Amino acid sequence: MIIIKKYMSTLFLLFIFCMIFSACSKQVSNTQKDNAKPNYSDPDSWIASFENTKDVDVFYVYPTVSSNESGNMDITNSDERALAKGIFDAQASVFQGIANVYAPYYRQMSTGAKIPDDPNVLATDLDEFKKAAGDVQVAFNYYIDNLNNGRPFIIAGHSQGTMALIELIKKEFGNSEDLRKRLVAAYLIGYTVTDEDLVLSGLTAAQGEADTGVVITFNTQSATSVGGPMLMEGANCINPLNWKIDATPADASLNKGAVFFNDSTGEFLREVPQYCGAEINPETGALMTTKIEDELEIGPYPEGVYHRFDYALWYRNIEQNVKVRIESYLKNNLDIAAKLPTEPDYTDDYAWVSKTRDITKPVDVFYVYPTIYTGTGPVNMDISNSDMRKFANGLLTAQAGVYSPHANLFAPFYRQQSAATQSMEANNGGHDAFADPIFRVGYDDVQRAFDYYIENLNEGRPFIIAGHSQGSMVVIELLRNRLDNSDLQKQFIAAYPIGYSVTKNDLENYPWMKLAKGETDTGVIITFNTQGPNAGDSPVLLTGAVGINPLNWKTDATPAGREMNIGAVFFNDSTGEVIEEIPNFAGAYIDMNTGALIATDIQPVQSDEINLEDLGRWSDKVYHMFDYSFFYKNLKENVGKRIDAYLSQNN
Repeated sequence: MIIIKKYMSTLFLLFIFCMIFSACSKQVSNTQKDNAKPNYSDPDSWIASFENTKDVDVFYVYPTVSSNESGNMDITNSDERALAKGIFDAQASVFQGIANVYAPYYRQMSTGAKIPDDPNVLATDLDEFKKAAGDVQVAFNYYIDNLNNGRPFIIAGHSQGTMALIELIKKEFGNSEDLRKRLVAAYLIGYTVTDEDLVLSGLTAAQGEADTGVVITFNTQSATSVGGPMLMEGANCINPLNWKIDATPADASLNKGAVFFNDSTGEFLREVPQYCGAEINPETGALMTTKIEDELEIGPYPEGVYHRFDYALWYRNIEQNVKVRIESYLKNNLDIAAKLPTEPDYTDDYAWVSKTRDITKPVDVFYVYPTIYTGTGPVNMDISNSDMRKFANGLLTAQAGVYSPHANLFAPFYRQQSAATQSMEANNGGHDAFADPIFRVGYDDVQRAFDYYIENLNEGRPFIIAGHSQGSMVVIELLRNRLDNSDLQKQFIAAYPIGYSVTKNDLENYPWMKLAKGETDTGVIITFNTQGPNAGDSPVLLTGAVGINPLNWKTDATPAGREMNIGAVFFNDSTGEVIEEIPNFAGAYIDMNTGALIATDIQPVQSDEINLEDLGRWSDKVYHMFDYSFFYKNLKENVGKRIDAYLSQNN
């Protein structure tokens, strides 16, 4: 009966902790004996509002917050509701902004429940807990039947919330292939999940960072702790820093940030990057921290049992992992989740950002705009979205303005991959971004547009292909798949796939892809990725990247001073409005180890609209969004020179 006794000690210490927790916030004393059943058709029975702006949901169940003397939480009591909302804000915030979060109020077992003096009784046998778990099951079924609308979902909880969810998955998931199929992941944190639990639910424990339909579980304590009551025999565990299930240690450098809240109110207190490391104890299944210098308020638990900080210590890693698993699920279940927008019809002018009718120049440019779409519903851009259409038009000036003075401009709308599904890890996280099925949707659009352009619009004129960022990914793939054609090679002036890596492997595997060697050679590729010295990681700078310096047109490390920079031009990309022009803005050289274009001696900007310090989702000194702006006038001049060189050679 060892495990049974552990269940009872778990419940006992949980009650003690929550009594102290409640005393530290608001003590709620309510002797009501039969709290009313929740009505989950009433929005008042839910903490989170019914907002469906994301492709994925989270069904979250909060831990013990009630000290109600009746033995169960009174979900109509304003003080108890406030405590539930506080812990919701502290824990479920890790999911918000990523998914639609649903969180029911439920008549959870309170610290006022009467504990029988019987070591053979399980916590799950108590009527008070059965009432709580029953509410969660009813809420979940109402959510599935009335609110979910077939979307993929995550279930998540902590402590008693996880206890209730374990009962839920055993009762609902074991016999439902549909639920298992739509489950992105289950974050059952702060309570023991055993192999038996998994068998009964038809689920498996997570084995890594990106597997889906799996259970993520751990119980946090120090390496010297004797162990907490939530950690029982047979516990599964995964390390939230390195996503290993063995004893491989994860250094504190992998901790993206501990985030501490006031659990009673949800108030943010502080964030500490690299707070501590972690390692799994293979004998007990505990997640052991490296030494923590702070004196954390752990409540009545044995020394080093960090149960109440299961979310806080690994907050940013959990947050990132939720994104990774959602991304992985959506990629592997594109037919379910992507809900692809209508395919563009390139015989229709509506499918073109620019389709020059008045042909006044002897050459064309086929331009592909960068990532402008960041949504997740759907995961590919809808070309009928008016905001996205305006943004793409703004880029005709901001970027394509380098080419349009010299060439007839053709630019298709395409169902590009959302930024929300792209990796921001170094070297694209080691993955082949070109193989991503979400990317392939957009690429296939542009390939069809290019084929239509060549067959119906080009009329044999020489052409340039150009893009930036995701647009350059598309251009690189077009070069691989279409420029092996000898007739097209004769018309091909140059390609400017700026802001993504052309690699040495590309040059070896596709002999028609040649890196520019100077200022006026033709039939070549002009590419670079702009960074500052000692920049952070970049997903667009791949191993083996090559590049050319747009100031001195050298492919080696020869530096170019800023006096060679004719002028940087900064735009509002979404409108095409010029914000500021700066002559002699920066110098540059090629880093021969990484292939990056290193900007040097960068001059200050005057406008508050330009921020070279806060680069959004890009790492420090990764100037990806300014690849065109930093060297705008040099690029514009170079396009004209290459066109002149081509025309003089082919007169």
